[in-house]
Amino acid sequence: MRLFADVKDGLLNIRIDDDGLGLHHARRPVRLGNGLALANIRARLHTRYGAQASLELAALEEGTRSSLTLPYSGSQAFKQDSAAIGKAR
Repeated sequence: MRLFADVKDGLLNIRIDDDGLGLHHARRPVRLGNGLALANIRARLHTRYGAQASLELAALEEGTRSSLTLPYSGSQAFKQDSAAIGKAR
C-alpha cells in the first residue's frame, strides 16, 4: 500500500494505492451489506463541501486506488491542530 498527499489550489488531495485483490475481484459471500456506504460518504461530502470534495475509486492493474479531495485552509487547520496538541500535553 502507498499513501500520497498534497495540497494544491486550496484542496487537500489524499490518494491510497492498495495492492490487494481489487475492485473486480469476486466479493466474499460472508460480507453482508447493501452497497450504500460509498454513496452515503459521497453524499455527506457533497452536503458539507459541495463540489470541492470528492471520493473516487479506480481499479489498478493490481489493486485499487482511492482518492479523497477536501477543501484545505492550511493556516486555520494548523492553528487548530497545534492548539489541540498543546492541550494534550
